[in-house]
Amino acid sequence: AINELYHIGIKVENEGFRESALKASVKLIGQSEFPDDQLLLQLRKVMDLASNSYEKGLVLRETGKCNTYLALKYAAGYMDDPSLQQAAAGAVSSIALSNKSLFGDDIKALLTKVLNILTGPESEYQKEALRKHLDAMPAGPGFLPLFNGKDLTGWKGLVENPIVRSAMKPADLARAQIKADEIMRNGWKVDKSILVFTGEGENLCT
Repeated sequence: AINELYHIGIKVENEGFRESALKASVKLIGQSEFPDDQLLLQLRKVMDLASNSYEKGLVLRETGKCNTYLALKYAAGYMDDPSLQQAAAGAVSSIALSNKSLFGDDIKALLTKVLNILTGPESEYQKEALRKHLDAMPAGPGFLPLFNGKDLTGWKGLVENPIVRSAMKPADLARAQIKADEIMRNGWKVDKSILVFTGEGENLCT
């Protein structure tokens, strides 16, 4: 039903049903048993239906239940929007406090930013929990994303399997890599910060 609701809500001629379709989609996504990464993909898609800060806030609050690095980074992208700061900061805070495996310089910077944003009657309790979380956070770079969300930097075409590749002569591997990279650039693209396969070509790898 989630996909059907999206298709109903995204059509201009169905504007009268758009808000209902969005709210129903967010509710169904929250009730689903999708893995967190798939939940995030669904929520990012549904965000296309949101036309005001209230509706976007609904999506961000549900995003706060996806306890992954990508969900945290997605929510953090809205913290500079004054109308969405509280919802975005709340989502970032919820994810960080629920997933202790998320740490590193970028996480610390985002949580420090959250501390400066959060307001409201419950904010002091949340801020205190964040301060304790930051104090207990392990040192080190933490999680490093393989994908920068912008382009194919750090990726290359896949040459054979590891066993075959390890037996190749360096010159042969270099020539094969040039060809594989060309195929990779034709087969993969970045669309809305997502790696997308065009349907033609081969696998890519880091």
